[in-house]
Amino acid sequence: PASFTPQTSSEQEKRHTIAGTILLCIGAVLLLTCLILAGDLLAGLIYGLPFFLCGIICFTVKHRTGLWCGWAAYLCIDLYLRFATGLSWTTVFMTHLWTAQMNYARLAISWVQLLGMLVMIVCTARSYRTLKLPTTKKEGTWLIAGWLAVLVVLPLLMSYGVMPLLLDDLGNYSNISPYFLLNVLYSYVRLALVNILLVRTLAVWRLKREEKKA
Repeated sequence: PASFTPQTSSEQEKRHTIAGTILLCIGAVLLLTCLILAGDLLAGLIYGLPFFLCGIICFTVKHRTGLWCGWAAYLCIDLYLRFATGLSWTTVFMTHLWTAQMNYARLAISWVQLLGMLVMIVCTARSYRTLKLPTTKKEGTWLIAGWLAVLVVLPLLMSYGVMPLLLDDLGNYSNISPYFLLNVLYSYVRLALVNILLVRTLAVWRLKREEKKA
């Protein structure tokens, strides 16, 4: 056992190095291809960014590397779709109002964004499935406050506090408008909080369940 752990760690680092090198090379090939064939550096950076980020993660992150690569790829793709189409997963709530004139392909994109987000949330919860936290008063208070903030306070604050201040900006809505950028930032901050709260809530529940069984 004493010699097994270093060997396993060394093999894991080797695999990460190989994967990171391959991903960085793919990113470089995409960047050069767009630059040489189309003369478009921005397009090359956009298409190569997920590979560059995942490659860097493989070299720098030793635990849950696959999870963080998944999140990096998801966020890059989701951010690109938001800026390219102006859509987000919240568009699925308009499914019953959607018409052929509004282009069903755009609605399908929003459903893909939603499914991708749900898959990553499930993967995150599964990755931390062995984590257990004691049910302390402080932990319980923070979890309750956190869920209230995510589910109630932040949506109300955005709808009735922040967004009304940007009403003048709605007439000039674009993918670089303050309204759009604030919506994107709010969405990602809320998503991060949901993942943190879900992981910690499940960790508290696991330990509490074990204590009841004992």
